[in-house]
Amino acid sequence: MKEFIREACVEGFDQALKAQLLGADRIELCARLDLDGLTPNKETIVQAVSQLTIPIRVMVRLRGGDFHYSSEEIKQMLETIRFCRTLGVEGVVFGTLNHENEVDLALTNQLVEAAGSLKTVFHRAIESTSDIARSVDLLNKETDISAILVSGTGGGKASDHVPELQDLIHCFGERELVVCGKVTDQNVEQLHQEIGAKAYHGKLIVGNLI
Repeated sequence: MKEFIREACVEGFDQALKAQLLGADRIELCARLDLDGLTPNKETIVQAVSQLTIPIRVMVRLRGGDFHYSSEEIKQMLETIRFCRTLGVEGVVFGTLNHENEVDLALTNQLVEAAGSLKTVFHRAIESTSDIARSVDLLNKETDISAILVSGTGGGKASDHVPELQDLIHCFGERELVVCGKVTDQNVEQLHQEIGAKAYHGKLIVGNLI
């Protein structure tokens, strides 16, 4: 079977370390998973970078709620991305929508440019757009985003969106579509047989981290 990446969504350093010990291939480092993931503090990022040996992608999301941001919030997001660049994390994760809840291409490109050589991931904000397939196509054609994190229209379980996810992978071409949505250590192998993605993402993808 073709190999795939197991990306563990973690809250804080302790979970990140445990995920690595349990066999995660990559970390999405967050705070406040009860709010679907916010930016961890700088000390946590520094600690993770200094002590983990697997790639780390850092969530860049200042608050819960919607995904359209004020000029001050954008300034803070850019500062966080530049800080991550200085540390040498593998990538940053963000999602930016306009007031019509469609992908904000201009801001996405601004954040991608700020990230420089870092990988850039457009997260599940894409599930709030009116047409995920169109949004993926736009990100593919109009941005240099590295990856998209998605579970399918309406969210929920990846297992409920298998044909759609297969189509999205095809649409996104050689870039990385990361499949999420109740992906665990118990079902990831079966999901991979059905979907064939390059990477899968979940809080339980290598087991319980708490």
